[in-house]
Amino acid sequence: MGDAETFLRQEDQMYLRRAALVLAAAIAAVAAVGVLPATAAPATSHPVSCAQGHANTREGQTPVWVCEQLFSSGRELISSQGWMYERGDGYPVPNVHIELVYPNGHLIKNCRATTLRGGRSIPRCEWTPRSTRVPHGRYCSIGWFESLPGRYDKIAEACVRFNG
Repeated sequence: MGDAETFLRQEDQMYLRRAALVLAAAIAAVAAVGVLPATAAPATSHPVSCAQGHANTREGQTPVWVCEQLFSSGRELISSQGWMYERGDGYPVPNVHIELVYPNGHLIKNCRATTLRGGRSIPRCEWTPRSTRVPHGRYCSIGWFESLPGRYDKIAEACVRFNG
């Protein structure tokens, strides 16, 4: 190799070293001012809140538990979930459903009716917000049963506070 080729390789190597140092400094500066997105915080499960109520059936009264649980990541609400269960000491309750509500009682979601069978829970009713900007306050699950054709009575209401 001639002197010119060696000089060019040394120049290229110096250029690459400088470029790498500039790039590393730029990344460090951007990260220091918080322009790069932070890694997402892991989802946090809030404590489950359950409230007991009763549903009247043809066979008699059935104790039913209505539950609410929130999942969040940092200050963002990921989901609100509600469900009902019966421990097995009552009768099947047809046409039960969950309503999910957020602060001030605004309806979020009205989930489909199903039959609550002894010793089981109904499928979870879940709502995922479209925006991370959700109101702080009490998020609730309200359990309902059809007491007469077309008439629903409240079983119980369970709530969890979200403070973001």
